[in-house]
Amino acid sequence: EKVRLPNSITKIGTGAFIECKLLKKIELPDTITNISGSAFRSCPSLEEFTIPPLVKTLESYTFSGCNTLKKVNGIERLESIGDNCFYNACCLTGTITINEKMQSLGANAFFACVSLENIIFKGTPNSVSSNCFSKCLNITDIYCPWAEGEVANAPWGATNATIHYNSEV
Repeated sequence: EKVRLPNSITKIGTGAFIECKLLKKIELPDTITNISGSAFRSCPSLEEFTIPPLVKTLESYTFSGCNTLKKVNGIERLESIGDNCFYNACCLTGTITINEKMQSLGANAFFACVSLENIIFKGTPNSVSSNCFSKCLNITDIYCPWAEGEVANAPWGATNATIHYNSEV
């Protein structure tokens, strides 16, 4: 149910914890610099996760199918979120802040995260996939510090959201 990795670990490999059905909590050392794709895919008991401070990218399917994942600490430090990263991680709740260093948000990155309510962009990413927030039915507001049309594909699949351009929260 609980895993604590030693400081000698610097990378979590592809599929390292895939389908660990009983994994509820994992403690990663600050020495981790890379979390590969599908690393925690389909871990249905994982409830909370802290992204180590040196990790700047979450690759494709990292938390896909982690349907009890309520909180991910450190999203605000990321520079890239891969395709399907949080696909069907239905329990991510509340507000997500996307930092000023974010470069890209992949296809279906937050697909069906139905408990998300607000997205706050602190900067202007190079790209946000047209379906990044598809099926996130409860996102009501997206706050962007840029002008309308500056980042293509708005509202990025969040069809019920109001986009507040040139707005900071």
